[in-house]
Amino acid sequence: SERTRRTMRHRAKFLSVQIGLGFFGYILRQQFDWPASAVGLTETIFLVIFGLNALWLIFASLRTGYFGGATGNLRVIASIIIFGCLFAECLGYSSLARFVFSGTLLSVIVISLWLIAKTMVDDVMGALENPEHRWHQNLRKYLHIETDDALTVTPWVSLLSNFTLLCIAAVALLRVWGLSEQSLAWLEIKFFDGFQIGKAQIVPLKILFGLVVFFVLLSIAKGLSRRTSRGKMLSRKLDASAIETFAKVTTYLGFIAAAIIGLSVAGFNFQNLAILAGALSVGIGFGLQNIVNNFVSGIILLFERPVR
Repeated sequence: SERTRRTMRHRAKFLSVQIGLGFFGYILRQQFDWPASAVGLTETIFLVIFGLNALWLIFASLRTGYFGGATGNLRVIASIIIFGCLFAECLGYSSLARFVFSGTLLSVIVISLWLIAKTMVDDVMGALENPEHRWHQNLRKYLHIETDDALTVTPWVSLLSNFTLLCIAAVALLRVWGLSEQSLAWLEIKFFDGFQIGKAQIVPLKILFGLVVFFVLLSIAKGLSRRTSRGKMLSRKLDASAIETFAKVTTYLGFIAAAIIGLSVAGFNFQNLAILAGALSVGIGFGLQNIVNNFVSGIILLFERPVR
C-alpha cells in the first residue's frame, strides 16, 4: 500500500542519514580527544534512536504481506531482540548489546541477499523450463536449450547453485557472529584439501567441480546429438532410422564420457570399479536380467534395425 511504501521510504532515509552521521562522529572521535562519558552517552543515544527506527522499519516491512502467517512471530522476535539490546545498553552492558544488535542486523542483510540470489537463480531456471516472457525465450535461444533438455538439466543446475549459495550464506553468518580466523582457515583447508574417511580422501572442491564438469559435458553431448539428428548433411545420406541410431549412440557415448571425466575430476579412484562391477554382476544375477536384456536388445536394434 501507499502508506506502507511511504513509511518504509521515510524510515530508510532516516536510518541512512543516521548512519552517515555515525560515520562522521566516528571520524571526529578518532581526530579529537573527547571525554569518555560524553562518548558513551552519545553512543547510547545513537543506539537507542537507531534501534527504534530499525524496529519501525521492520514492522513496516512485515505489513507488506510477503511473510504470510509468520508476521506476528517475526514482530515478537524483532521486538525482543531490539528492546533487549536497548535495555542491556542502558544497564551498562554495551559490548553485549552492540554485539547482538550489529550481529542481528548483519544477519538480516546476509539472509536478504541470499534470498535475492536464490530468487534470481530460481527465476532463471524457471525461465529455462517454462518460458513466459520474451527474455525467457531469448535466454533459451542463446543457450540453445529446448524443453526436454531443460527438464533434465536445469533441476540439477538449480540444486547445485542453491547449495553453493547456501554454503556462502552459512559462512557469512558464521563470520557475522564471530567465527575466528583460525576456524575459517580450518574450513578452507577442509574444503580445498579435503579430509580422510577410512582410506578415501574426500575433497569437497573436487566433487563440486566434478559435478559441474559432468553436467556441462552432458549438456554439450545432448546438444550435439540434437543438432546431429536435425542436420541436413546426415539427412541427405542416411535414412531416418540411421540418424536416430547415430543420435542415440552419441547420447550414450557422451554420457559415458561425461561420467568418466566428471569422476576423474572429482578424484574418484577407478580401482574401486572392480568392486562396483562385482556388486553389479550380483544384482544382475539376482533380479536385473530383464532390464539388462531389454537394454542390450535395444542397442542391437539400434544398429541392426531389422524392425522398420
